[in-house]
Amino acid sequence: MRVISYCKISDHSIVLDGERQKDLESHIQGQSLGEKFDNLFKATRSDYPLFYRLDDFSKLGILAAELVLRKAGHDAITPKPEMGIILHTRTGTLYADSMYAQSIQDIVDFNPNPEIFSRLHPNAVCADIALRNNITGESSIFLSDGFNYEMFYRMGADMFATDPDVKQLLMGYLECYGNYASAFFCLVEKAMDDRPGDYELRQERFFIELLRIY
Repeated sequence: MRVISYCKISDHSIVLDGERQKDLESHIQGQSLGEKFDNLFKATRSDYPLFYRLDDFSKLGILAAELVLRKAGHDAITPKPEMGIILHTRTGTLYADSMYAQSIQDIVDFNPNPEIFSRLHPNAVCADIALRNNITGESSIFLSDGFNYEMFYRMGADMFATDPDVKQLLMGYLECYGNYASAFFCLVEKAMDDRPGDYELRQERFFIELLRIY
C-alpha cells in the first residue's frame, strides 16, 4: 500500500503530512471538546450544517477525514465508489453510552434522549464520514485494545486483496472520551507491486514505521 496523505488530531494539535498546522491549531478553542471541534470545523470553511448536531466521536472522525481528503485533492461532492473506510477504536461510543445512561437514571422523570440514543453505535462514524464525502465503497469499524500497527496494515491489505473494486482506503484510529481526543487518519492506495497474501513485503515494515508517528 502507498500512503497518499495522513494527519493526526488531538485536543491541542494538528499534524498534516508531517507538518504542524499552526493556523488551524489556533482555532482549537472552547470549554469542551464539542466546542473545540465546532470552532475547528468552522476554520476549515466547510459547508456541512449537520456536523454541529453530531456527537464528539463523529465530529473528530469527520474533521480528520476532511483534512486528509482535502489534502489528497478530493472534494466532498464527487461520488467515490472506489473508496472504502476502515476505522479502529478502543472506546468507541462509550462516552455517548455514559451520557445516555445518565438520561435514563431517574425512574420518576424517565426521559431518554433520542439524539444521544442514535449515536450509540460505533459504526455511525463510518456512515457520517461516508455521507459527508460521498464515499460509497465498503466501510467498517473495529474495536481493538489500543493502536495495533500490524493489524491496522493487514486489514487494509486484506480489503484490497478481497475487494477488487476498492482502489483507495480511508483508514483511521480514533479515541474520544470525556476531554481526551486523538485521531490518526490516512488515505492509502494499492501499490502496483502489491502481491496478495505476501506479508513479508518491505512495504509493510515501511508502513508500520510510518504509523509510529501516532
